[in-house]
Amino acid sequence: IENLQKQTEQQTTEIGQLNTQVDQQKAQLEQQKAESRQQKIQLDQQKTKLEQQTTEIGQLNTQVDQQKAQLERQAAELGQ
Repeated sequence: IENLQKQTEQQTTEIGQLNTQVDQQKAQLEQQKAESRQQKIQLDQQKTKLEQQTTEIGQLNTQVDQQKAQLERQAAELGQ
């Protein structure tokens, strides 16, 4: 009976340790999920910023094209 009691105590201790490990792993997983969500938010922000910059570049290109056309007109007028 003493052996059984010792075995039971040992198993109870082991189960407690395993439960602790499981809790730690769960906490770690939650941490990773939170970090993953944070990274997704950052990526979304970067994507938005890139889209804005792309739009700005398009606007600048349009301005450059307009200025080139204007310069060409002025050059043509001067050449007359």
